[in-house]
Amino acid sequence: MIMPGNPAAPRRGEVWFANLGELNPSLGAEIQKSRPVLVIGTNIINQRRRTVLVIPLATSGGKAEANPPLTVGVTCGGKQGVAVIDQLRALDKQRLVSLVDTIHPGDLELVMQALCQVLEIT
Repeated sequence: MIMPGNPAAPRRGEVWFANLGELNPSLGAEIQKSRPVLVIGTNIINQRRRTVLVIPLATSGGKAEANPPLTVGVTCGGKQGVAVIDQLRALDKQRLVSLVDTIHPGDLELVMQALCQVLEIT
């Protein structure tokens, strides 16, 4: 279900459909094309900056495989997927097309824990 949202101030934990297909240059295993992304930046920074920190969401042929800490299982819009933690990126808010959903706080916590592991933040 696509809901209206405010791309000028996306909120942490929201999932947005984003246009990643025109990121140039994208190379090798970098995630491309339009896909859902999870907003992970703090709300105050999301309000004040033109960019937003996101983690792309993916499925694998309809069967999403969690492989923590690199991928973490999440539910979005009633569908199972994975947050691809090592593909963290900053996007200009103009790439945010539409608000899809807000993930469960427990899923967000697992994503944040995995991000800390990947970045070796204690």
